[in-house]
Amino acid sequence: MYFLLFGFWVLLNGKWTTEIAIVGVIVCAALYAFMCAFMDYSPKKEWKIAKRFGKIVGYFFYLVGEIFKSAWGTMVLIWSPDKEIEPRVTSFHTKLRTDAGKVVLANSITMTPGTITVDVQDDLFLIHCLDESFDVGTEGFEMESRVMQIEGVHAAAPVPETVEEPAETPEETVVLPAETPEVYVEAEAEIPQYDPQYDGDTAEKEDAQDE
Repeated sequence: MYFLLFGFWVLLNGKWTTEIAIVGVIVCAALYAFMCAFMDYSPKKEWKIAKRFGKIVGYFFYLVGEIFKSAWGTMVLIWSPDKEIEPRVTSFHTKLRTDAGKVVLANSITMTPGTITVDVQDDLFLIHCLDESFDVGTEGFEMESRVMQIEGVHAAAPVPETVEEPAETPEETVVLPAETPEVYVEAEAEIPQYDPQYDGDTAEKEDAQDE
């Protein structure tokens, strides 16, 4: 990236002098340091891009070819009055993982005549197609596969760990003893005790005296 910045600096100046070269080295070094500090850029990422440079160039030529093919298909629709055009809005889930890959795919779809990327939500792409013949379908297509190759090897998506909750211990049911019915014991009627000194004649005498 540093050499690209320096080459662009020389190209903008339009000539080569010692003064321009020294100033260019300083300015490009400062700009490169700014990119590494604040734009999440690093030599490691630069090396990854360099290793995929051939695939990037191949995708560029592929995209140019797709633009010409889509342009020809659009012209055929325009100059065919008997053909009924059926525009539609379709969607598909992409397998791309990086934001850069999704941006490249979305812009590539928009650059090809007949299709426009309306919206992107996470891995869901919403595409407007001029005709059903431009529909990319719900499954993967070649443009997406080529961008995936630039991204790198796509390993299987990690399966989220499931934490097994301990089985709930069934609540112990406490069996209470059956209530013993209360026993009502009837009190025995008091039996008056017999007094041998108290008889009927005495009772009559006492009643007569009372009168």
